[in-house]
Amino acid sequence: MIRTDSVQITLEILGLIAGIDEFKEGAWRALGTLAPDRLP
Repeated sequence: MIRTDSVQITLEILGLIAGIDEFKEGAWRALGTLAPDRLP
């Protein structure tokens, strides 16, 4: 288990998390535009 009192979230880490979140949001939008026969 991670000890939360020892975790330091820096601006760099927040930027990386925001980048991942932005990518995931774009991926979900792209899936919403696919025709049903193209979905896995």
